[in-house]
Order: sequence, then structure tokens, then C-alpha cells
Amino acid sequence: MFKRNDIDYSGEITVDEVFLTMMKDRRCLVSIRDTTISDMPIGLAIIPTRKLEVMRAVFDFVFENDHLKLLTSDLFSVYDKIAEEYDIHRQGCIFYSMYSI
Repeated sequence: MFKRNDIDYSGEITVDEVFLTMMKDRRCLVSIRDTTISDMPIGLAIIPTRKLEVMRAVFDFVFENDHLKLLTSDLFSVYDKIAEEYDIHRQGCIFYSMYSI
């Protein structure tokens, strides 16, 4: 896992995943970005599964003492649970909003 400690971010984040196959083993690269910082992610993790416990560990690592305000992500239900646990608002990204129409 990777996180940037050298920045102050707005608390409004976007989460996205890329599915990888490494040596015939499927993994997921989770990218966490601040909506106001576009040069690079504030957190990255390669994880074996997108289960709640694993995603919670990624969020706890990246945001250990920071206050989140907003989470933008795809329609994956784990993000609803994470937003509920962090007591923040969650919205769907524009791609999935258009896809749903």
C-alpha cells in the first residue's frame, strides 16, 4: 500500500479500481484520488479481493486520522458500507450515472 503524507487534501475523494492479472493471479489496484489534486493518487493498494474487510483496511491505512467529506465511486455496494461507517456522503461517478440511464 502507498499513501501520500506530504499534502493537505480536501476530503472529497474518488475511488477507482483496475483489475490485473499477475502471474495468473487476479488482483485489484485501488486508486484513491482527491478531487482537487490531479497529479497523482493520494493512496494506492494492490489487493486480492474487494471484500469489505480488505477495503476497510485500505481506507483505514490511507485516512487514519483524516476527516473525509465525500466519496465518489462506482456502484459497488462495499462503498455504501464504507461511507456509512465513516459517516460521509457517497455519490456515484458520472460514468455509472450515465450507464444507469
